[in-house]
Amino acid sequence: MLPQPLAEILQIMRLVRPAMCGVVVGFTAALAACSSDALTAPSLGSLAHNYDSLATVLYAAHTYGDSTRASAAAIINVAISYGVMPGHATFNAGGMTETWSGDALQMVDSAGTTAVTVTSLWPDDSVSKYLFVESQDSTSLSVANFLSDTTLAYSDTSTVITTATGGTGSCTHVAVANPVPRFADPTAVCTPIQVTITAVLHFPVMTGIASMFDQITITSQTVPGVRFRKTHS
Repeated sequence: MLPQPLAEILQIMRLVRPAMCGVVVGFTAALAACSSDALTAPSLGSLAHNYDSLATVLYAAHTYGDSTRASAAAIINVAISYGVMPGHATFNAGGMTETWSGDALQMVDSAGTTAVTVTSLWPDDSVSKYLFVESQDSTSLSVANFLSDTTLAYSDTSTVITTATGGTGSCTHVAVANPVPRFADPTAVCTPIQVTITAVLHFPVMTGIASMFDQITITSQTVPGVRFRKTHS
């Protein structure tokens, strides 16, 4: 059995309230080296723990916006905690160009015939916004677009094509306090992959969403990710 649709995952995870608490500091900014004495990029382990701490702190805030961002941070962190450094993807939003961080998850059934892919994009280390595109065998299932503490939109129409390459080798897992079991089955076989996505996403006009995000076009962007293949039905 493959995971529930992403919309349901986000709703379920908003109900989670971890008891842990921590301090979150900027961490992905270190990835941008702009001078000879720039900060060293964080290790995968520290990056995974930083996103995990972010999720913990946001869950503890007990607000709709923070809980939604916490769920997003936890989903984003699945690939990172399994050994993938986020990449970047550029897309067009209402005629404006955006470049956000990105990674991907792919869940494959035990027969190897059905694949669900979730491509995650986010602009900053606090996950102030995010875009999740979920597809099954290149057919769109769910697209979530979070742009403010009160606005979470789902596309009404979308065209999505995703292809995955790689799928060899193994993953190195870092334990986190906010895992997403429906995406990261501990019994599944994990391998690193690259996911290329092309998508045209249309969102209904609603209060709180800037017009530039009414339609998003992603053209042949590749981000690193992980594939989880179930070992049993």
